[in-house]
Amino acid sequence: MKLLWIAGLLFSMQHMDQPDSLELDYQGKTLVIIKQVEYVLPGSSLIDMVKLQQLLNNLDKQVYQAPVNAKIGNHQENIPEKTGHKLHRELFMDQFTSYFSGNGLNKLDIPLLTLHAKVDSELLAQIREKPIGHYITYFNANNKNRSSNISLAAKTLNNHVIFPGETFSFNQVVGKRTADRGYLQATVIVRGELSEGIGGGICQVSSTLFNSVDRAGLRIIQRYSHSRNVPYVPPGRDATVSWDGPDFTFQNQYNQPILIRSSAGAGSVIISLYSSHVIEHKPRAVPRTLKQLPEEINISTAVNQVIKPSNTELSIKPYGKLIPWQDADHAVPIKSIFTIMDYETGSTFQVQRRAGRDHADVQPLSKADSAIMKQIYQGEWSWKRRAILVHSGDEWLAASMNGMPHGGDGIPDNDFSGHFCVHFFRSTTHKTPTPDLAHQLMVYKSAGKLQAFLKAASPAVMAESFIEALSQQDLELLREASVDIDKVKFEYFIEQMNDILAIKIEKQRGLADKLNTDDSNWGELLSTEIQLKAAIQKKGGSKRTITYKFIFARQSIQSPWQLKDVQPSDYPR
Repeated sequence: MKLLWIAGLLFSMQHMDQPDSLELDYQGKTLVIIKQVEYVLPGSSLIDMVKLQQLLNNLDKQVYQAPVNAKIGNHQENIPEKTGHKLHRELFMDQFTSYFSGNGLNKLDIPLLTLHAKVDSELLAQIREKPIGHYITYFNANNKNRSSNISLAAKTLNNHVIFPGETFSFNQVVGKRTADRGYLQATVIVRGELSEGIGGGICQVSSTLFNSVDRAGLRIIQRYSHSRNVPYVPPGRDATVSWDGPDFTFQNQYNQPILIRSSAGAGSVIISLYSSHVIEHKPRAVPRTLKQLPEEINISTAVNQVIKPSNTELSIKPYGKLIPWQDADHAVPIKSIFTIMDYETGSTFQVQRRAGRDHADVQPLSKADSAIMKQIYQGEWSWKRRAILVHSGDEWLAASMNGMPHGGDGIPDNDFSGHFCVHFFRSTTHKTPTPDLAHQLMVYKSAGKLQAFLKAASPAVMAESFIEALSQQDLELLREASVDIDKVKFEYFIEQMNDILAIKIEKQRGLADKLNTDDSNWGELLSTEIQLKAAIQKKGGSKRTITYKFIFARQSIQSPWQLKDVQPSDYPR
């Protein structure tokens, strides 16, 4: 090939029938037409190598197409890789020299060299198996600019792979934070003071990544703290970054690639690290995140948030999106891995959906995840329902779970024998065609719609919801179900609830759908009574049956029903 190239340089242009121009085509279209005379040195018949090199560089820029790595989609599906290409310089030089040699060519398809993705589907399937690091921080979703910056940076990090021996640079991967790239003005810390700047909020993403990386035991190369404490991570657990200043870098010293899964939405940033099952990593203990709003943001109550004082901090509870089971079934498909957040405690753990046609049968991914789940249930596995949020794509979904291992198909070495159930809006149990009321109440609670549901409910549903509040020992549910009951009676039921081991309605009312809120069954009644018998077992006592009489009233047939009183047969007279 070198001889052919030299021959092209020295060739004397003596072929009178040689075309004086050459058309260069790319993907079926003419990219450029070059004239032979423009590529000859003045006063000679030799090729002008400077101009030829410029042509090569320009062609390379125009035809270059980067390969695209395989990645995990919003619904946890594997999206295959795509090959790329660049100018095949050596082959083009051969063909270009041949044209100058007088071969009669007047058109040339630009030769391309295939570029393969570093991460293909096979590798991705291997390195998404084992979670090795996980961290979550919270922010005020009501600050739109800061939230947008956080989401943009988290999206850029998502699906990035660090190969063995590679050093990761936050600034290089995320890139310069500019308005042209979509970053907005938001609060940043400059020399210890709060000010406005493009890309404010990015440091929360880098700090979340740092804690996840540290938990995975990866080698930290460069990490700087802010000039003042930030409230979204414990003191000293932040990682400040700036395009022209500090960077956060770490090295993958393990013998397996590391996959970053990053997302932000509904007031939280979640960053998880994965690798293959054969990785031998040494995790480190990392302080838990603080559930509070960043102090540099003006705090106002968002439509989808409840902000409550907790000691000296502000805690935030994001609500989940209410979607029907048909949609949730696709959002968290079988074999997908996702994060569960307990609504009450804010604790998070990772699970994999293993099966389930009418609802999701899931299992904790690891021993650590099982331990977190057991801690949520105060150290004992239980059938009690809990309101949870399921993280899918960029959204938190309203859901409910129980905490009892059952069935088979356990993930090896996760300290959880079997699976547990996760329910969504209108999902059903495997044995009945109608939704489980207790699970549905928790789904509504997670979505922030519990009050609205009970306000529109029929007396039958309200009565059973009251019993479920006692059964699940859920104070918020009991409060919403008893909103019109006098204070003395309400405090009595709180005491009773805390003393109950189990309670179950003995005889259902036989409604076709317990979640039916249509009042057509109640005609033009303005008051009604319902009696429910329940088998109840209290701490230190034997099982017995109690009859609960529920007194309902409403102002008109268009008005919602109100639960005015509940009279249990064992109530002290």
